[in-house]
Amino acid sequence: MPHAALSAAPADLDRKASDLFDRIAIIDLITHIGLSLDEKRFDNLRSIFTADVVVKRGHSQGRLASTHHLFTDYLIELSGDKAEVRANLRGFHVHRAEAPASHFDIAERYRFEMVRTAEGWRVFRMTTEPVWTAGDAPAG
Repeated sequence: MPHAALSAAPADLDRKASDLFDRIAIIDLITHIGLSLDEKRFDNLRSIFTADVVVKRGHSQGRLASTHHLFTDYLIELSGDKAEVRANLRGFHVHRAEAPASHFDIAERYRFEMVRTAEGWRVFRMTTEPVWTAGDAPAG
């Protein structure tokens, strides 16, 4: 559907505008996952995930001095008040602040299942799949 939005009939514009608003809100939500982790503001995650979220992770990172998470390539399928999202992640993980050259990098595929709530979009299921890693793997 790469060019479908460009040829919208006037009757479809409200729906397409609503879809675009939802897509922007979903991308912002996913971006805030990475920012919350990078800035160690873990309490923010409560406003991103539902209370009964299911998370299936492909790896564990352990304790880190700093991180930098970059999400890209969002594919969003909207279906009313639900959405399925696929995104790629490139993560950089520094073990010790005094030795930033000692880091662990990862590329992962993320799959999100989201629901629209009274507070906005929320993640109720998140699955990660490692694609590749490089550098010094975390201990533990």
